[in-house]
This record gives sequence, C-alpha cells and structure tokens, in this order.
Amino acid sequence: MGVETVSNPDPILRGGADEPDESLRARARVALRAGEQATRESIEAAVRAQGVQQVTVEEPQDGPAGQLIVRISDPGFERDVARQEAVRGAIRATKAAGVRASVIYLSTVYFAPEIIVEVEDEQMTAEHPDWPALRAEIDAGVRRYVGGLGAGSKILLDKLRATALAIPKVRSVSFGAQTALGPLPEGTTDLTQILNIATDRLTEGVGWALEAQETPAIHPTLGAAIYLKAVSRARLNVAVSMQNNSLPLATLQESVRSALTAWFNTLPPDASVTPPQRTLKQSSAESALKDKTLTKAVKAMQLVHEHTGETEYITSSTDAVVGDEERFIIGRITVTVESA
Repeated sequence: MGVETVSNPDPILRGGADEPDESLRARARVALRAGEQATRESIEAAVRAQGVQQVTVEEPQDGPAGQLIVRISDPGFERDVARQEAVRGAIRATKAAGVRASVIYLSTVYFAPEIIVEVEDEQMTAEHPDWPALRAEIDAGVRRYVGGLGAGSKILLDKLRATALAIPKVRSVSFGAQTALGPLPEGTTDLTQILNIATDRLTEGVGWALEAQETPAIHPTLGAAIYLKAVSRARLNVAVSMQNNSLPLATLQESVRSALTAWFNTLPPDASVTPPQRTLKQSSAESALKDKTLTKAVKAMQLVHEHTGETEYITSSTDAVVGDEERFIIGRITVTVESA
C-alpha cells in the first residue's frame, strides 16, 4: 500500500476481561465462515462455467467449518457422467486448501402434461394459421412455471392452468388422462415410458408433491402435449310471453338472454355421470325469467346439440341436459307481448 513505517505513540488500554475459550471458538467460527464467502462464490462460478444452469453452494449451519455442499439440479445431470467429472475437476481446482466440497445431483422427474385448450375464437381449428403461435405461447408459459420450481416443490395444477388462462385467446384449460410425472429411462423419448409416480403422490385438485431431493422439469424435446378442444355448442331457443310495455323488442330480447345466461351459470353440474352435465328444467328457467324480466310465461324451450344435430324439447314434464364438454349459448328468442 506504500506505507513505510507504522508507530503506536500511546499504549493500548485493556477495556474488558479475558475472553473465555468458548467465546473465542464461537467468534472464530463466525470469522471463518465469513471469510469463506468468496470460496462459495468462486466454486459456484467454476461450476457454472461447465455449463451448469442450476447450482447452489451451501455451508451446513450445524456442520464443521470448511464443509460445503454443492447441489446441482439441472435436468438429467444425475445421469451425465462426463459433465459430472468436469464439475468435480473444476471444484478441485477452485476450492481452498482444507475445504471439503460434497456434490449432490438432484433426481430429475419429468412433467409431461396433456393440456386441452378451448379458445375464444370458435372458428379456430388445428389447421388455423394462428394456432401454432398460440400453442407455442402456452408451451412457453408451462416451461417458465415448471422451470421456476425448486427441489421439493409442488406442481400446482391451478397455477399451471392460470398461466394458460392469462393468455386472452384462451377460454378454458383441462388436463388429459395422459398427464404424467416421473423419471424417464435413459435413451428413450417415448412419453409412455415415463415411470409415473404413484397416484398417492397426487393431491386431488392441487397437483404433485416432490421429495426434497427431486426437481421437476419439462423434457427439453418432448415438452407439453397441447391440443385444441373442438367446440361443441348446445343452443337454447326460447319463446316467451311478456307484459304489455313500451320497451323496444331488442331490449326485451336482451333481457331474456342475460337472465337465461345467468340462470344457466347457477345450475350445479351432476358429477354422478361422466362427463358431468347440467339439467335444464322449464320451471326453473321460468322462475328465473319472472324474477329478472317482464316475462309472464315460457311458451316453448328447445335445446339443439349442434355437434350431433339432436333436438330436445323442454316442457313441464320433460328436461334436457347440457354436457360438460358443450358450450351453452342462447339462440333464437321469440317474444310475444300480451295485452294488459
């Protein structure tokens, strides 16, 4: 530093009692750990220089000084012998003398979701020019979510669904039966070969919980299986009689449309059948219309299943059902205004 001489003109005065041995040992341990900060950082940098993306270097709080644990959670790294040897060599060349570094390779479990997407555009098909870009956007969201999870995390299906629903063009998201989570045998790219984790690891309505030494990943080449759900519509045509009034016909029809849409959304699905379905009753619809509109009576209700062409007539003694896979819409509304 350019200093030639150092002097101490005044004597050092003792301001405290002798330090006990235990206190000295505790202070020494803290000082040693603080001095090893650069060691941890240099080891982590050396490991990352080998192409490792996910690495942490820790010092056990209850362990002896100079003991480090290097955790690597890159997908598939636990089976890459050549890269493991390169990492061990980098650590040996970087760590300080007297420092012991234990390397742990976390076990990779591959998440292969089967995602069925319904979009707002009813005209979109798998051949539509906009579908590849939308599919890629959903896939990127899935990869970001899973890639941000750490070891021992939970894969939450609701959060995964939310990543897709955040895209304005997506209307609904469901998961297919082929959704799998597990290790993939070395050398295979067949999704059916994923050694699926036992179903008792799946929390219904939530997702999968991983063990402390497991880290989730989307397979780099397989990715997510994303399919476009074909839209099946159930169209309700209705004829009603209304009280005499001065409102325009279009206003009356819109009031019926809004009331029936709100009514359908309150109907509970019958989960005792597969797939679940909602039952449409004339008395229930008539009650909802009388509460919300000027309707005096429901004269006719007709439910058309567009994908099959089947028509069901809803009467006081006959109900109709809308399947869970169908999109319910209000079709033709016929309004008859009765004299007072």
